[in-house]
Amino acid sequence: MSTSTAARTRRRLIKAVAASPLAALAGCSREQAAAPSARMATDPLRFGSATIPPSIKLTPQTVVIEDGARAFKGRAADRRALRLDAAAAEQVKPGSVVVLSDVGVFKAQAVQRDGGDLLVTPEPCAITDLIRDGELNFSGLRIAPRAARSQTALGSRAPMPLAATALDWLVPPVHAAVADRFEGQRGEYKVDAGYSASDGALRFDGSFRRDSHGMKIDVKVDGQLSAFSIGGRIAVADGRARNLNLLLNDLSGQVELTARAGRGAKGEFKGEDIIVTPIEESWPVVIDGIPFVLRLKCALLVNGGLTNVDAFVEMKAGVKFRGERTGFEMRLPGEPHQVEHTPVGSLQFDDFQFHKADGVGLGPQTLLAAFQFPRLGFGLGVEHVFAGSFIDLVTAANTTFAGSMALVPCRRSQLTLTGSVGVDGKFLLWEKSFKLPVWTQELVRVVPDAKACQIAEAK
Repeated sequence: MSTSTAARTRRRLIKAVAASPLAALAGCSREQAAAPSARMATDPLRFGSATIPPSIKLTPQTVVIEDGARAFKGRAADRRALRLDAAAAEQVKPGSVVVLSDVGVFKAQAVQRDGGDLLVTPEPCAITDLIRDGELNFSGLRIAPRAARSQTALGSRAPMPLAATALDWLVPPVHAAVADRFEGQRGEYKVDAGYSASDGALRFDGSFRRDSHGMKIDVKVDGQLSAFSIGGRIAVADGRARNLNLLLNDLSGQVELTARAGRGAKGEFKGEDIIVTPIEESWPVVIDGIPFVLRLKCALLVNGGLTNVDAFVEMKAGVKFRGERTGFEMRLPGEPHQVEHTPVGSLQFDDFQFHKADGVGLGPQTLLAAFQFPRLGFGLGVEHVFAGSFIDLVTAANTTFAGSMALVPCRRSQLTLTGSVGVDGKFLLWEKSFKLPVWTQELVRVVPDAKACQIAEAK
């Protein structure tokens, strides 16, 4: 292979593999059905009035069920519909917005009578489906790790290419057996992942292993999130959302990512693998009598380019992050899909480094692993349905080797951290979700530090 041909191959690999993992992970917000765990939340966090004040004007289709915890009896046999006490929910009909006090808010897609109960199929509720006029302000709500409720997704996803959109991707549901921890198959991957909580931190650890089609991939992730507090503002006027603000105070945590990929005699890697971790944590929050929810999710993207048999690439990277005051203020001027945003504060990154980068192969080899943790969403929902605004952090590690046949044995390691803010489309009755990167930091290490190895600048 000539020098120019090898350089072009390396550039194509980097562009294909490192093509923004944010584009793929942005779609990982689709909610899947979830089963409640044995570790349930304590009483909801509360702020403001115990009941909905007169200053908050609800829409005509809203039905408020005062004793929501008693009216909610669990799930129907299909695991999709909710079982409500018929006497308490007698006003609920298709199209109703249901406020189950202290439980959640959802829109009734379908309603069916079953003896003394109503089977109600929920769907996400937009803020303007619930509130016609009014403003909610809250601050200083402390989020304690041990107060989280864990739930496991009932849907199963296979790896999907970046060309697809996760928001448009739906698969038949299957039941999960564990809540705090998931051990099972997700597409091509064997997954062992879960959360554990202490007084000071919530930890997610996961192992994702693939051994199929001649490709062996082993990724381990570890994410930790300390206790923090939230605040924000939601303003609706004349049936239109005007402001969505979300602030996280004293946020800190860390991410470690280890990945290895190898190719056998018939190795084939068709595009990117996305694994949405089947477990999420949530905290119920009641603001002026309206039940909201804070949800923590994470996802993993893996992409590799191994050009010959017996090649492998491995790497390990980590970062610590912190922010005294982090978040956004979104002003919605009224035009569809128009957002005026102002980031508040920023994230600071410490111990931002590659611990290991290695590989073997005759030709160019590359590997990318991107871990979305945390993804914190705040909005309306119940059980498996949710819509709201969110803040997330994606840690993307990429290592590329020129290969032993290259004239210059280049090795390039890149670690990119990207913090983004956004809102689910269904929360504003938009067709698409909105996501915007607002904090970015990058570390690039090239060995040797020669012009021939500056692949990113090559034309």
